[in-house]
Amino acid sequence: MKRFKEKTIITPTGEIFPLLINSDTGIPDINSTLFILTQVRSKGKAAATIKYTLRNISFFKLLLEKYYMSEEFFVKRFEDGIILHHYELEGIIEDCKFKIDDIIDDIINTKNDKPLFKSLSLKSLEKFRSANYLDKRNFVDKATAGNRLRTIRDYVVWLANGYLGRAKINSLNFLTLKDNLKDFKEKIEARIPAKSSNSLIDGKEGLSEEEMKTLFDLINRKSENNPFRGEFLRSRNEVIFVWLIKFGIRKGELLNIKISDIDFRKKQVKILRRADDIDDPRINKPNVKTKSRILAIPDKIMEITEHYILDYRSKIRGAKKNEYLIVSGTDGNPLSLEAISVMFRRLRKKIPTLPDDFTAHTLRHTWNDNFSKLMDKKDISEEREQQIRNYQMGWRDGSKMAENYTKRHVREKANEAINEMAENLFKNSRNEHKK
Repeated sequence: MKRFKEKTIITPTGEIFPLLINSDTGIPDINSTLFILTQVRSKGKAAATIKYTLRNISFFKLLLEKYYMSEEFFVKRFEDGIILHHYELEGIIEDCKFKIDDIIDDIINTKNDKPLFKSLSLKSLEKFRSANYLDKRNFVDKATAGNRLRTIRDYVVWLANGYLGRAKINSLNFLTLKDNLKDFKEKIEARIPAKSSNSLIDGKEGLSEEEMKTLFDLINRKSENNPFRGEFLRSRNEVIFVWLIKFGIRKGELLNIKISDIDFRKKQVKILRRADDIDDPRINKPNVKTKSRILAIPDKIMEITEHYILDYRSKIRGAKKNEYLIVSGTDGNPLSLEAISVMFRRLRKKIPTLPDDFTAHTLRHTWNDNFSKLMDKKDISEEREQQIRNYQMGWRDGSKMAENYTKRHVREKANEAINEMAENLFKNSRNEHKK
């Protein structure tokens, strides 16, 4: 089985460039590298986006193998105007719904060198989709399936256009491939899952006031129930938690903050975009996805932060070699994104009542809920509230991103309205009876 793995290289200028490597030869895959350079990196996409795209291309290469095709053979078909036969396209679209382990099992279990869908009719394809078959499969979420299909569409279109650019215009094969490419795009796009209409029900929410109180009591560095061992870890993790919840910033933004970004006299911090920072030794560099901005630091947070810097960070060997605020307690290097994830898994384990999807990003949702309540209390206009929120979150002016972050607040306000209307209804009804 021909497998590919991701490898990230860092250039002398600090630029991060992920690649797809042939596991057997250790040689970078040519087509995916050219695609990333010309179609993704050239648009200024972040390393994380490139990695995700490469993962989807690797998945597509695996699907080609399932249908007994190498990518070289797939591209050679263009000479005859062929992209994918109907059974292949249908199979690939279906396979985008499943986890990669299921696809690997299909390849291993296929016998007699006969393609799984070689002689499938529409009737037998429906049998393939039957409940008995699907019960044995592990599905990915709709967003993942949709992103796989989009990447496959873009990658195949790029490959085909590369061939069309070299072919003789108006030749039969040229015209046939052009028509088949259009048909391929339409069929893929028709099967990309629509975004869920139940986002208000299924979407991520912030924490309740009770959950937040429990967390604050737990994460306090002096708490007897604090799950983290050692004074350094307790102090640093308290800083991580209070910065995430009180500023509503992303974990990547927090991990990008340098001590020099903090103005201790003015009590302000700069949240800056630092793409491919040459001083950052991390392979998986945290990214600031939003706009740069300056935020005020409340007195209590400044006190907790200064205590961590002066009493704990300064004593970690290696920490003086970099300026990053949040560092590892073992070597003083800038803390990794995975370390933050581990911290929140530890908190979930300590407090089983927390949501299963509780992560650092949950605190960004919580900040938005708390901000909405404050704006209601202060009777701030909706337009002004949006301006302040967009600045704090780093969103562009006029952004509607808040709709994704205020589900709990919207639901609570809706329930308050329902209860008040019901109370008024029964109150009026009682008055009518008295008459």
